[in-house]
Amino acid sequence: AQLTVDDGGLEILLAPEAPSEPHPNWMPLHPDARLVLVRQYVSDWTNDRVAPLRIERVDRVGEAPAPLTPARVDLALDRAATWIEASTTYWNDYMRGARRRLGENRLSPPAAAPGGARDILYGGGFFSLGAGEALVGTCDAPDARYWSIPLYNEGWFESLDVANRVNSLNGHQMHVDPDGRFRVVLCAEDPGVPNWLDTEGYPSGMVSYRWVWSTDAPVPETELVRVDAVRAALPAEHPVFGAPERRAQVAARQAAIARRFRT
Repeated sequence: AQLTVDDGGLEILLAPEAPSEPHPNWMPLHPDARLVLVRQYVSDWTNDRVAPLRIERVDRVGEAPAPLTPARVDLALDRAATWIEASTTYWNDYMRGARRRLGENRLSPPAAAPGGARDILYGGGFFSLGAGEALVGTCDAPDARYWSIPLYNEGWFESLDVANRVNSLNGHQMHVDPDGRFRVVLCAEDPGVPNWLDTEGYPSGMVSYRWVWSTDAPVPETELVRVDAVRAALPAEHPVFGAPERRAQVAARQAAIARRFRT
């Protein structure tokens, strides 16, 4: 659904029943719903800002919450332990199943996630690299309002160290060659190219991509090469990225993450 923004602000009403007075951003809640997920896409990490969010019960504004009781603390700790136990099993099973389905060193075509937004297309696969190997991905730049390619570890499906290493790139950060295609290189050692995705030494892991609000659906191609052969797999005009450029790239990420998470 499209949200209505009023004077630069946004208010969303979450309630199981329609309000007595019409609300432009009313979202009906299932009776058993407990959680709400908000996702914000940030392309320009230096200049774009993440909106501050606040959630409140409209029937308790101005009231102090009830004091904590031993029973509530006990319930919260039990829920946390249950969540950890369930997550351990769920995500390991999910990643094993995804690896069997997607294979290694190739990426699936983009498609909408079952039950998800139809205008967000996802694709991905698993990299498997030996010592001195690199995976080169080549793709037409999508005609999308936002797009990105991140890496994840196996087992937990966790993002890698996004602040201190370049293991994700979005459309604003990605270098696109003059032919309208972008090239990313996955490997453990710096290959001297702008679109290096640092595997942090993991021999295997997941690589995904998403095209958000895209008018096309290009499919990345992959090629397994030796790290010392990466340059030969790229166009002659593809830029060289040296140590000073890499330090500046990482420094910009560190500053952006510190600003975003107030670290």
